[in-house]
Amino acid sequence: RILVHFLFHTNQTGLMEQSLPDNLYIILQVPIFLLLVFNMVVLVSNFLMIEVKTEEKKFNSIFHMAPYAAIITNSQDSKVIESNDEMLRLLEYSRKELIGNTLLSLGTWVDPSLRATLLERLKATGSVSGLELKFRTKSGKIVPVLFSASILQLEGKEHIVSTMKDISEIH
Repeated sequence: RILVHFLFHTNQTGLMEQSLPDNLYIILQVPIFLLLVFNMVVLVSNFLMIEVKTEEKKFNSIFHMAPYAAIITNSQDSKVIESNDEMLRLLEYSRKELIGNTLLSLGTWVDPSLRATLLERLKATGSVSGLELKFRTKSGKIVPVLFSASILQLEGKEHIVSTMKDISEIH
């Protein structure tokens, strides 16, 4: 009751004791106040959406323009959900061939048992970096890479972001 008196500038008498114009004034102020609150919520929501879109654009730009091959897989089933062009070039697969499949099912892991060990280590520590691994391309060529990965939460689900750098020239 005190809040109503404060927000709508009524006197301390009850609504029944006030004049009809005073009561109409109060009745009209309530929807206007609610409309203002609603508009503020919408404004803040729009601002936050713009912020999220900006951050998403930054991430996509960094991910797709990185000089390293990069891939995002679903932690549960290891299916590829995103890949940059450098990864497609390295493994010799098209985006359509890669997205929705696992690197294991495509036969890119030269040593599948190493993959299981790597996943255990990744889940225990949250990230791995600087590992020398070998991957098989679509054409069957074995490529040595410097491999790093970390666990990332995207849309409330756990994913793995992996990067690889071809180190064939070093070998």
